[in-house]
Amino acid sequence: MIQTNDDDDEIQWIHAAQNGDESAFRSLFDRYYEVVFRVLYRLAGNQQDAEDLVQEAFVKAARRLPGFRGEASFKNWLCRIAVNAARDWFRKCQRRPATADAREDQPSSLQQMAAPRRDTTHDLLHDSLGQLKEKERQALVLTYFEGFNHAEAAEVLSCAESTVSWHIHQAKQKLKEILSHHV
Repeated sequence: MIQTNDDDDEIQWIHAAQNGDESAFRSLFDRYYEVVFRVLYRLAGNQQDAEDLVQEAFVKAARRLPGFRGEASFKNWLCRIAVNAARDWFRKCQRRPATADAREDQPSSLQQMAAPRRDTTHDLLHDSLGQLKEKERQALVLTYFEGFNHAEAAEVLSCAESTVSWHIHQAKQKLKEILSHHV
């Protein structure tokens, strides 16, 4: 049974898209583009990489959609694909998230969508995220920025809920240390 927060439209779009209806997949894309972009922007640290990763994530989702069984919410399933696409891409390219210098020329509309407050404190926090281990950064982005609870983040990250809690604990300790040098 598909779990989609009782959203009848979404259930219909999923079934139609699984049967090849491109407009139904477009509806799912439109509904989830921003959340996927925000997650990937915060993991990658810049617009260009995030846009490339969003494209990659939705292409993978389209290919895997016939196998979607609804054991997870569609949002969690899609975010898992997005996080895995980012993980694979960063490993392949041996890249780290961008720093504030690489984001300076971001259009203001993107800055507002990806990060509502664009100031020195926010840039410092964003850059500090780039210094965390991958799993720590992913756990923080999903829980603190995107509002996933620990169980949902664990589902997206394919790990135990206690592991998400540990990654968040570790990340907070590291961020406290990193940010203490800037206060």
